[in-house]
Amino acid sequence: MKRQVRDRNVFVAGSAGFIGQRVCRMLRDQGYRVHALIFSDFEWERVDRYAEKCVKGDLLLFSDNDSIQRYLRREKIPYVIFMVGSVDYRQDYDSSRRVNIDTARAMIDLCMPIYRTGILKRMVFLGSVASRGFINREPSEDEWINEKRSYYHRGLSVYCDVKYEAEELVRNSGLPAVIVEPGSLVGGELNGATTTNAKLIRRIMKGMPVLCGGASYTSVEAVARGILLALENGTIGETYLLGGVNIKMKEFAQMVRNIASSHFPHARKPAIPVMAIHESIASVLGSMNIMVSSQQALLGNAFHYIDWRKAESELGYVHSISDLEREIEYTLRGILK
Repeated sequence: MKRQVRDRNVFVAGSAGFIGQRVCRMLRDQGYRVHALIFSDFEWERVDRYAEKCVKGDLLLFSDNDSIQRYLRREKIPYVIFMVGSVDYRQDYDSSRRVNIDTARAMIDLCMPIYRTGILKRMVFLGSVASRGFINREPSEDEWINEKRSYYHRGLSVYCDVKYEAEELVRNSGLPAVIVEPGSLVGGELNGATTTNAKLIRRIMKGMPVLCGGASYTSVEAVARGILLALENGTIGETYLLGGVNIKMKEFAQMVRNIASSHFPHARKPAIPVMAIHESIASVLGSMNIMVSSQQALLGNAFHYIDWRKAESELGYVHSISDLEREIEYTLRGILK
């Protein structure tokens, strides 16, 4: 049952990102008043059309955090959506920690006093299914990752480590938080913000081989809707997985080729069939940073299949293969135009 959200003021951190712009647009369309945290004037240009107010600040600067906290108090904003972070496949733990963990800690620190005053009612925190780890073989349906199942092992992946740590900070903070973990995002570039799967689609259209693993390929629009549903329907203290179509990377590549052929018949198509690189070859290429990094080779040969029935039953989250096909078409339109 949909909860009645009485106060429509929402503070959005990460508003100018790939998901953030879409969330801001949907919030505005649903009648919310968006207070968008931006880092620069460039980000202001991305979200000004959706936001009632833009608040400039850097979460990693103490002085900015103080001014952001005063703003939340003054405006009496009861809802926060936090989407700051970066998909980072480098082995550089410090830089990954800075953008994914330190920003989360800063947001927790500035929100806690607001929560204690009774102003803050709910935070929706955008995590990642990467925090659940991965499995090195194709899982059966009863092995798909869900809210209670995790393949996470520390030290196997920098990206998995930082996402896990950030989510644990939120879970243990005492804030009224709902965590959402999306699958592998697919969607067209929006005002300069893009995703790693857009780069993958470019490679597929150049005829380059893909890796052997699989993922839950997920429409960014569906995930943005899921975040709003978590704001309205999510249970505080719970985590919801926002998945999509669980398929091998090779099957995803073939889907891209098929959509290109049907929707863009005059576009140049690769002459060679879709091929997947064997895991051992990918590891060698990754160690030499040819085509992929070592982290991409590791994760791209693993599987992240998602069971998102909890989000479906409790939030009303919906994702279909047509959602994925539509996002692939939008991405191709930008690539092939």
